Formats: sequence, C-alpha cells, structure tokens
Amino acid sequence: MGTTENTLTVNEMIAANLCNQILEFQKNIASREPGNRFPTPPEATYQAKMINCLDKLKKLAAPFRAATVFKNFFSFLANDDKELSATVKSRYQAFLGQNTASGSSQLAETTPATETTNQPENKPAPVPATLEINPIFNEAMIIRRDAPAKPVYSLQPPFSPGNFERYKALVFNHDIDPEETLTIDGRRHNSCWVQYNLFQFLLPHADRRFTHNEHTWHEIFNYYYIQDTIKTYCHQKGLRK
Repeated sequence: MGTTENTLTVNEMIAANLCNQILEFQKNIASREPGNRFPTPPEATYQAKMINCLDKLKKLAAPFRAATVFKNFFSFLANDDKELSATVKSRYQAFLGQNTASGSSQLAETTPATETTNQPENKPAPVPATLEINPIFNEAMIIRRDAPAKPVYSLQPPFSPGNFERYKALVFNHDIDPEETLTIDGRRHNSCWVQYNLFQFLLPHADRRFTHNEHTWHEIFNYYYIQDTIKTYCHQKGLRK
C-alpha cells in the first residue's frame, strides 16, 4: 500500500472515530431528563469543533482519492497502450503545473511522485509563475515565522465573485475567531480565509492576490495582522458596511 493509500486510510479512520464520538455525545444529551436535552454552551462549542474537524478531514481526503483514481487510470491505459498512457500522464502533469501557478489545484501535492517519471524527453515541465503579495500587506508581518511553506497567490478567486456582494459585511468584521466558519456555495469555509479573499475584491485588479489553499492558511498567515491591516485600509479609504 502506497503513501497516498496510507494517508487516505488514516484520514478515514480518524473521521470514523470522530463520527462515533459525535454520536455518543448526542446520545448522552438525548438521555437527559426532558427539558434538558440540549447541549450547554461549552458542549455546543465542543460539538461544533468536532464537526468542523470532520468537515476538514473530508476536504483533506478528497485530493488523495482523486490522485488514487488517476494512478489507477494510468495503469489501466498502460495495459493496452503504454505510449498513450505516457502521453496522457505527461499532459496531466502539464495541467497540474499550470493550475499550481494559479493556486487552483491541490492535486499537485498529492499525486504520486512515480507519475512524473514519464515526462517527454527534451520537454521540461512547466515552471509555475510566482506572484508577490500585494502592497497593502507587509509580508514580514502577516507570514508566520514558522510557516511550513511560502504562500501561493492567484489572480483568480477561490469562489464566485458574486459571493462578494452577499458576504462583503465579513470584510468589516475585525474580531473573527480563527476557528469560525461560513457556508459559501453549500460548503463550510474558515471565515478568516474567506475574509482575506473577499477583501481582495476591494483592490484594483492588478493588486489582487487570492489564495486557494484553505487547509494550511492558518499555518502560513497570521490572521490577527491581516485583520488589523484590513481595518486600517478600510478606515483610510472611508469604506464601511
């Protein structure tokens, strides 16, 4: 069993344990006397955190599943036509490189390394373009010193621009809890990550720097300094709800 399958299995086991814990938690509440069958404020917070963790695990597992499907598909093609399999794999790798440049693909990090060995000779893999953070932020302040990697910025938003009008009030909330979540297009997202990306719509097109990798956002960015910078910018520009 490869690394991808191992990671997927671990995620599934943790998710299953979390589901069992949530069910036991709810059974405990249901066993109480009538009129008391509801969680206390601390219990409600704890339950929300467990559900939030479960949702994050599902999102983390999705790229691993996709990588496994593609690996099996390439093997299937190779059984009938090795040249076709090599061509498809090379085009897939080119696609991943192109999307990594815009920050819109998470599969590049989880696709097995063995799938990169069939890159056509004399044809180098695409080099991802890099974008600097927009001048609104002081990168030395907003990037954590122990960040596991440098942020990847994109000119394309991670969600529909139409969501800006619907959720723009979040931009002016300067006291967001780092674990707070918000549902956009039927999926729950971290509110700090959403606020950062919504704020980009207030900037000129050339200065916008979206970030797609929500799962490591808090590991890379210092949300406190980002909120403070957004607050200062909105005050200087006279922007209000």
